Amino acid sequence: MSISGTKNMNEPRPNRRQRRLGIRMTLEYEVEVRDRNGKLLTKLKRKGDPFLRNWIRMLRTCFLAVSNLAIVSVSLLDVSGASRSFYGSHNSISSAGWLCCGAPAGTDTYGIQVGNSNTAFDRAHYSLQGKIVHGSGAGQLLYGVVTVEDYVDEDSTTRFRAIRAFTNSSGGSITVREIGMALRHALSIGTSDFMICRDVLASEVVVPDGSTLTVRYRMFISYA
Repeated sequence: MSISGTKNMNEPRPNRRQRRLGIRMTLEYEVEVRDRNGKLLTKLKRKGDPFLRNWIRMLRTCFLAVSNLAIVSVSLLDVSGASRSFYGSHNSISSAGWLCCGAPAGTDTYGIQVGNSNTAFDRAHYSLQGKIVHGSGAGQLLYGVVTVEDYVDEDSTTRFRAIRAFTNSSGGSITVREIGMALRHALSIGTSDFMICRDVLASEVVVPDGSTLTVRYRMFISYA
């Protein structure tokens, strides 16, 4: 038994792994390919790379916002590489702003995206390094709608998933080496798209013509 304010030398010290554990916010991804008949061809599941620098800068800016009577913003590079302002609050906004991942089908500027580059992860990245664009031409994939599921409390985690399917109607096989997720920041003064995470896949994934690639990002907070 220890006395408040003193350290009991007989109490076991946490090992290095235990000291590293605690409340963590992280990502996992799952990638699968199924042929036109629904047969599973490939499946990957891995812990994701860290969030990009954009994400923590956006979050801090939201924390700074105290009302809509002042401008609180940070300059970030959007997915096109242009310098754009992310606003926590803005005194000229006539309607509420929003931040979302739920891109509609055919929209490839935000939501879950895929690409063909295996350039190593860098926290300063603001886009995929070789994004595959929406379409049915050579080297293109048809982007489906992004679905954001309800959160789940399970054991020591609270989590939710964002999911998007990509269909290959290009007439040839397409190789996917990277995935990422961008959020749309929309206000009455305009919209901007900012990438918050990028992952180089543990192994490249080939999507044959007529097949469907599904990417599932799981974001969770662990309390253990």
